[in-house]
Amino acid sequence: MGLPLLPLGIVIAGFYPWRKVCPLAFWGEQGRRLKGDRKQRRVPKWMERHYPLITLGVLFLGLTGRLLATNGDGIFLGSLLIALGVAAAATNFFTTGKTWCNFVCPVSIVERIYTEPNSLRREENSQCTKCTACKKNCPDIDQENSYWKDVDQAARKIAYYSFPGLVLAFYTYFWLRDGDWEAYFGGGWTIQPVTGDLLAGEGFFFAPSIPAYVAAPLSLAVFMLVSFGLFTAIEAVVQRWWTDDEVRRHRVLTLAAFTAFNTFYL
Repeated sequence: MGLPLLPLGIVIAGFYPWRKVCPLAFWGEQGRRLKGDRKQRRVPKWMERHYPLITLGVLFLGLTGRLLATNGDGIFLGSLLIALGVAAAATNFFTTGKTWCNFVCPVSIVERIYTEPNSLRREENSQCTKCTACKKNCPDIDQENSYWKDVDQAARKIAYYSFPGLVLAFYTYFWLRDGDWEAYFGGGWTIQPVTGDLLAGEGFFFAPSIPAYVAAPLSLAVFMLVSFGLFTAIEAVVQRWWTDDEVRRHRVLTLAAFTAFNTFYL
């Protein structure tokens, strides 16, 4: 019941307060503390360039896993949550600063899409007590500066334009699999244990020969591709009115975020 309130909570509370109370950030901090004075390792440059796609990819895998296993099985869901906590701690144990939050965490892409370039109200930052320069243009120090420095980044465009499609696809897949919305609104998926049929049964009501473990990620990927194409087309169309590249990109990124947020609550 709390999960649907998370995006709204992030928007209302703001980026910095959420970063301070996020459970995964807490476990990441424990990993950093366990490290002590060990050598500080930074992520390679390719992760710095492509981090929006990395975090979106982890979210993609997590949502696929929900559709196939963890939605209604307590053991699988609990195992997933434990695994995420361990992953956060391990990431920050072997690397510097808030590497988990900035480069890996699947929630971070949601945080940034829904609050950038700045939260609804001004707050103190959420930077580490001792900055280790884990990320160039760190959002925990200055979220707005981080946004504008990377606003024209190709990875950001791909991830943010694809995100509304991912949100829509997750819920639409219940209909694509069973052929009616009762599959979602009936609520049976919240108490559905993992079985062979759930994992490898009929993936589409109109193409039952395709197993679910193929149909679920395929559905998410296709919706994301269509979403990316749609917002890319919008950006091209509005070029005649918004000639400034940075302003145009910012406004279409904002439109994508607005679309994703309202699609989620619809």
